[in-house]
Amino acid sequence: MATDEDRHDDLELFNKLCSDYSNLTGENTSLRIKLQTNYISTNFAAGAFDHTGGHLSLPRHDINLFIPPGAIEDGRLQTIHIFVPPSMNRGKPAPVVHCGPTGTTFRDHVILSFPVDPDYDEFVPRFTNTDAGSTEQWQPMLGDDDAAFIVKNGKCTLFITHFTGFGAEANDETPASTADKDDKTIRVGVFASKHTASDRLYSYQMRIRFYDASADASERMYQKEMSLFGGRLLDDDKRMQVNKRGGTVRVRVSKIAAGWRTMDASDENQRLEFEELWDESDETDASCTVRLRKINRAAPVTDVWATVSVWQEQSHGTTVTLKPSDTLQMSLRADPPRGYLSATQAFLHQQEELRPSDRVFPVLPLDIRHEMCVLLDVELAGGNDWRMLAEKFGIDSPTIMWIGRNKSPTSKLLDFWETQNVSGGTVALQRLCDLYQEMERPDVKELVEKVSSGDLRDSGYGTDRDSRSPNGSLASLVNSILSEPVPETHSMDASLKTKKKKKTMPLVEG
Repeated sequence: MATDEDRHDDLELFNKLCSDYSNLTGENTSLRIKLQTNYISTNFAAGAFDHTGGHLSLPRHDINLFIPPGAIEDGRLQTIHIFVPPSMNRGKPAPVVHCGPTGTTFRDHVILSFPVDPDYDEFVPRFTNTDAGSTEQWQPMLGDDDAAFIVKNGKCTLFITHFTGFGAEANDETPASTADKDDKTIRVGVFASKHTASDRLYSYQMRIRFYDASADASERMYQKEMSLFGGRLLDDDKRMQVNKRGGTVRVRVSKIAAGWRTMDASDENQRLEFEELWDESDETDASCTVRLRKINRAAPVTDVWATVSVWQEQSHGTTVTLKPSDTLQMSLRADPPRGYLSATQAFLHQQEELRPSDRVFPVLPLDIRHEMCVLLDVELAGGNDWRMLAEKFGIDSPTIMWIGRNKSPTSKLLDFWETQNVSGGTVALQRLCDLYQEMERPDVKELVEKVSSGDLRDSGYGTDRDSRSPNGSLASLVNSILSEPVPETHSMDASLKTKKKKKTMPLVEG
């Protein structure tokens, strides 16, 4: 149990991170930057959102909050944060996540997902109206017609309309036996050896590793990479649930940085048999390598990045996406002399705890989502409508009944799909096409193909996210700030409150 001293430490950390975020956004940073950038640390993430929505994530904890389009009223700017109190999560089968500002309400459900220990058979979601760091007053989230939850693939997904603290409690006090388990939770990470700007680098290798999800196993893998290869993790590793009946694991590499390409086409699409991820010892140490080469050897060495998508062939709907990037040589523009920095830029350069990250926007454009809902919400005699889509996603019957009571059941299912495919891009879209093909819905499949083929250039969510390094690097943010000569005067309607137990009135009425 967390002690009073632990809770005090949690609150101090939360207040510090809130203060840091307020300092970042307190200046006249342009609205464009605010709506495209989240600020994250290990235990805290914050950002300003409008009606277009987007994702707010804590990658190291595999926690994601999805704000669907329309959940925030058009014309409003809402500051949102999520926080994981360190002491409240020691040894627990599911994390405690505080969403805030506490009491904030939305026009429609937002979706919070977090991992749960697959060694426990059953979980009951809980909520508390207490602030981060204060004494917990937990209640089970049952019998609420305005909320729902799905526990699947080692994750708990909550549909909620207001902010407070959330978590989940295992029904059994002791973990179930793992001998006959069909599911296993692993982590996927991308590593590379260290390079310097002086290296004559004409080729580059990324190692995609699969290892046990425990903290000890992850640490052993990090140490192994460092000691044997001088390797570093290029992006936050991600949790992945694999199933004995889920089939072959696929690895696809796409959106490679300009000036680089794979050595061979086989590097872009690789397979790992399930037995490689699950042996008799229940340990995992499988990997595959992606080999890149420079297109023009005379070109200066700059940055390398790619998108790595991983999924099981027989597992519908879920795609794990990583966006590894490696800075081999920083340009002078990316690291300007300290005297030329504004207060915001100087803070970003000095800050080690809170860092900027590109916001991930919804995969499906607004108009395509609407057309899908129109087509799939109509219940057909053959059943190949939203109900079959829910079954394909593996959603249980009580939750399907709850989804059916909503104005647009398909919209809820697409929100769930978005949380399972954060940054999934074209790979997730192709898998969705395959799913509609199985459902014998070519009319809906055609809509997805329009998006994946690039026919729809403007999704309504902002600028082209592939035009710069995918990890929201400090350099890209500073360069964006430098490119705004006339700051906008738009002020945010909401600000983070950092006083203990102080409630914030809702800014978006439900």
